[in-house]
Amino acid sequence: MTGRRELSWALGSIAALFLVASGLGGLAAVTLGMRRPAADVAAAWMLQLVVGALGLAGRRRLRRLGDPGEQPLPVRARLRSLVGGLWFGAVLVAAQAAVNAVVMQAARLAGWEETVRRIGLAEQRSLMGLLFGTGGVWLAALVVLLVAVAPVVEETFFRGYLYRLLRGPGRVAPLPAAATSAVAFAGLHAYLVHLPALWVVGVLLALWYERHGRLSAAVGAHMGANLLTLALVLTGGMAPA
Repeated sequence: MTGRRELSWALGSIAALFLVASGLGGLAAVTLGMRRPAADVAAAWMLQLVVGALGLAGRRRLRRLGDPGEQPLPVRARLRSLVGGLWFGAVLVAAQAAVNAVVMQAARLAGWEETVRRIGLAEQRSLMGLLFGTGGVWLAALVVLLVAVAPVVEETFFRGYLYRLLRGPGRVAPLPAAATSAVAFAGLHAYLVHLPALWVVGVLLALWYERHGRLSAAVGAHMGANLLTLALVLTGGMAPA
């Protein structure tokens, strides 16, 4: 019974995230009187705060269910684990590129190439529009969000809580648990063409977490991927194509 209640709470949390994500942009624009892309940056911060709060609440619930959690480590050990995961970010970015190439090839064979390319362009430009359409404090807030905040709060919820819940004693094996938790992770980013690539990234992050047993390792890998992606966008190495 307890397990069913916890799964229900997890599903409710995911549903709440999708509802919140769908309305935050308009909320920021209306209540704060902002114009895009500043409103989008504010909305992204608000969403990440919700994700982080649900992740922390979920991990507390797991502890009440008897999950021992991760063994506490000194700060230096956690930092080493985080830094050690940074290089895996390059693997994640390469995996995204490979999956996107497969998606485009499948679209070409199905005769949907132009439609898929047009949607993919719009999705890439949404990020580039935020980066190049803001300046000053809003650009700094976006960079901090992408590099520092999002990796921490998203890993706390999707790997530290959701994946760990699925992996509970006698529940789901690593790969099915990774695949399931990655569906919610990919869906939260609200992309269509890039959805398969983000799903693969979610699976790889969960398996990386499973291998190392430290949330800081997954956070480091996520940070590495976001840092590399940000660098490619800012230097023109990742332009819409």
